[in-house]
Amino acid sequence: MEEIFDLLDTDKTQAAIDVIHECLAQDENDEFVETLINSLNRINAEHSGVIKAIHAQLLKLIGIENDVLRYSLVLSLKTLIEQDPLLIIPFAKEYLSSENANTRESIVQLLAFAANTHPNETKDLLDAIIPLLADEKDFVQNKTIEFLKTLGKHCNLEVEEKILEFLKSTTDEKTHENAETVLKKLVSVKNLESEELEKKHLEIQKKVLDKKEKDVTEEEVKLKQEEIKKREEEVAHQKERNEQAEVYDQKRKELEEKEQALRDKEIALKEARLNIEEKEKEFQEEMISRKAQMLEQEMEINRKRTELEKAEKELELKELEEKERNIIEDEDKRVEKRLSELDKDHEDEDEDDYEKMETNSQ
Repeated sequence: MEEIFDLLDTDKTQAAIDVIHECLAQDENDEFVETLINSLNRINAEHSGVIKAIHAQLLKLIGIENDVLRYSLVLSLKTLIEQDPLLIIPFAKEYLSSENANTRESIVQLLAFAANTHPNETKDLLDAIIPLLADEKDFVQNKTIEFLKTLGKHCNLEVEEKILEFLKSTTDEKTHENAETVLKKLVSVKNLESEELEKKHLEIQKKVLDKKEKDVTEEEVKLKQEEIKKREEEVAHQKERNEQAEVYDQKRKELEEKEQALRDKEIALKEARLNIEEKEKEFQEEMISRKAQMLEQEMEINRKRTELEKAEKELELKELEEKERNIIEDEDKRVEKRLSELDKDHEDEDEDDYEKMETNSQ
C-alpha cells in the first residue's frame, strides 16, 4: 500500500489503479485485501476517483468470510453508492442469486443505501430482492426487511403490491411474518401520505376562496359605476359584501391556522422520522460491532483450540517414540540373550566332541 499511496501523492492515479488491479488479480492476496479495505476510507477521502475505478473488483470481495472486513468494505462504499447507484445496479441480480450468504446480505445492504437516495433506480429490482424474505439465512432475511422498509418510504404502493404478489406463491410461516413486518411499516408511510393529501385539499379550498374574493372585488367596482342610479341597491350590496368579506376573512384565518398546524405536524413527523432513522443506524452499527467482537472471540477460541490440539499431538508423538524406544531395547536384550544361549550350546557341543575324540584315541 505504501507504493500505491506514493503514486497517489505524486498524482500518478492511473498507475496506482493499475497496481491495485494487479494485486487483486493475484491468487494469494489475503494480506493485500485486508490492508486495502482498511485503507479505503483514506483513499476515498483523498482520491475518490480511485474507488470508483476499482468498484467492480471491490464488489467481488463483499462475500469474504471475515465479517469485520466485509462490513468495513460495505460502509466504505456507502457514500459512493448513494451518489451513483448505477455502480452496483448492473451487478445486483448476479450477487442477489449468489450461493454465498455473505454476498447476498452485503449486496442487499448496498442496495438499501441506493434506495434511500435513488428509489426509482432500485425499485426495478424488487422481483429479485423480495424472495430473499425466505432466504435460508436469518441475517439475509433481516437485511431484506430493512431494504424494503427503506424503499417503502419512497414508493410504498409498488413495494406492497410486489410483496402481496410474492406471498401468493408461498405458505412458509416465517416468510409471511417477515412480509408482515414490512407491510406494517408501509401502513405508517401511507398515513403520512394521507395527511399530505389532506394538506393539498386545503390548499385547493384556499384557492377557491381567493377566486371568490376576487369576484366580489369586481362586483364592488360594478356597483360603484352604478352608484347614482342604484344607491339604495348599492347600500344593500355593500352590506352584503361586508358580511361576505367577514365570512371569507374568518374562513381564511381558519385555513391559515389549519395550514400552520399541518406544517407543524409535518415538521414533527420529519423529526420523528429522522430520529427513527438515527436509531436504526445506531442499532445497525451496534450489531456490526457485536458481530465483530463475536468474530474476534471465535478466532481466539479457534487459535487456542489449535494450540491445544498441537500440544496433544506432540504429547502423543513423544509417547509413541518412548514406546518404540522401549520395544527396541527389549528386542535388543532378547537378541543378546538368545545369542548368549547359542554360544553356550556351541561350547557344550565342542566339549562333547573333544571327549569323544579322547575316548576313541585310547
